[in-house]
Amino acid sequence: MTQFVLSPGCKPRLKHLALAYALMALTLASCSSIAGSSAQAGQPEPLRPYGSEGSMTAAQLSVLKGLAWPQQYGDMVGTFGFPYYRSATADYYQIKGTGTPAWVVVYYRDRTATGYGFENPPVAGGEL
Repeated sequence: MTQFVLSPGCKPRLKHLALAYALMALTLASCSSIAGSSAQAGQPEPLRPYGSEGSMTAAQLSVLKGLAWPQQYGDMVGTFGFPYYRSATADYYQIKGTGTPAWVVVYYRDRTATGYGFENPPVAGGEL
């Protein structure tokens, strides 16, 4: 088994560890969906809870609206944090400060964010 040794004076950053964990989780999730998936063709995958925060402020929403698309997954998580819900093709963030639940949805193709939209409530074709 390969062991990783940090050079003297090298301190791991929590942000990098969180990103590495997210990448590992995505890799494992994609492997399980390929081999032995219980989903049937034509039935969308239901949303699954993902992050403990998963919300976006009005300021973050302004940043999202100003992005040039496409964007990389790591950049999206680094800017907006982990989503509240996730499906196979989208991340769902609750918008803070609205009277009724409103959600912004970031759409993905593989690890590339291709755009965003809004849903109220989030449905990705399945039940929460």
